[in-house]
Amino acid sequence: MHELHPPPSPATAARMPPPPPTPSLPPDLHRVLSLLPRLASPRHLLQAHAYFLPRGGHRHTRLVSALLLASLRLPLRDHTAALVRRVHPSVSLRAAARLRGGGGGGGWLIPQLHSLLLRAGHGADPHASASLVQAYCSRGSVASARRVFDETAASGDVVSWNIMIDGYVKSGDLAHARELFDVMPGRNVVSWTTVIGAYAQMKQPEEAIEVFRRMQVEGIEPDGVALLSVLSACGDLGVVDLGEWVHRFVLQRRLYQEVPLMNAIIDMYIKCGSVKKAVEVFEGMEQKSCLTEARGLVQDMPFKANAAIWGALLAAARTHGDNPSMM
Repeated sequence: MHELHPPPSPATAARMPPPPPTPSLPPDLHRVLSLLPRLASPRHLLQAHAYFLPRGGHRHTRLVSALLLASLRLPLRDHTAALVRRVHPSVSLRAAARLRGGGGGGGWLIPQLHSLLLRAGHGADPHASASLVQAYCSRGSVASARRVFDETAASGDVVSWNIMIDGYVKSGDLAHARELFDVMPGRNVVSWTTVIGAYAQMKQPEEAIEVFRRMQVEGIEPDGVALLSVLSACGDLGVVDLGEWVHRFVLQRRLYQEVPLMNAIIDMYIKCGSVKKAVEVFEGMEQKSCLTEARGLVQDMPFKANAAIWGALLAAARTHGDNPSMM
């Protein structure tokens, strides 16, 4: 159990100023920006850097961030370290966070940035802390992310809490994700959706539905991602009454144009044994994916389709990514 430390006083917390606004990118530098992700050798990267320096490229945050990301990817440790000393910390943190996984040359950068921020007096800044938490989580260093969070981010900033919860979810640690979720001082729809989706993906439908019902009680309106997750959980458990509530909610909010949502409703009804209802929903859809092909197959069969047949067709539709030619 991690201890949540009290937040620093707003009067004394240092604030990291945002990076200065940058002018629009001219065409020649835009070409460099498009090339940086494709560079395959350190020599080409250094040539690109040498090209844009006399053209004012260092004043463009997007270009510097892309250069830093390419330098991390190759990797060029000395070059990266030199860039870090010359750009705004938020640029470096965003680039480090975008480098996924534990490989490459970016793992050493985040602790270095953390140290630089502390020495510069930005350790208590909530925006810097949130960026650090995200960067550590993106590298799989969830324990380091939690230390930063406990020191600075428990200040009520819901973004930092959501990032930390998502870090636990991505590492498969739902216990700590739920522990943090339960003690949040305030939650938004992202908080709820992250936890509900995590439970649904990890095949814990009871917990997904329990959190969704809490969300309903607290009056938070779910987004499409939360609805997809709870429909999956309803199908896994056969909880048709909640699935019907989601169906009504989708109709009331005029979300019936969202094909993935409607497909999930059909899938839920089939898993719950309500094949007739599934067919009614399908027939009422204005837009259809490759389920249109599924209907044609069913109509041409010499016998009446049962739930197993509909389920198999829906599974094939999902497997082939809504590509009718694959049916």
